Amino acid sequence: MLKFITEEYLRELYRKEPFECFQIEQNQRLTPGGRQYLLDKKVKIENFDENKKKTQVVLDKKNIYRLRSL
Repeated sequence: MLKFITEEYLRELYRKEPFECFQIEQNQRLTPGGRQYLLDKKVKIENFDENKKKTQVVLDKKNIYRLRSL
């Protein structure tokens, strides 16, 4: 799992499949460049929900990356 989410990583991810929302897990950090990239693309940034047990990232029909409980 990535510890730091960089602008370069987000550019590559967005190029493959554009998204409208990006969730950051508890042990991850968003770099300033990564945050600015998401803001420029008008992507909603959500933080990890500690109340969920096990989760996985899924892309739903609305192109939103979200954590889903297993």
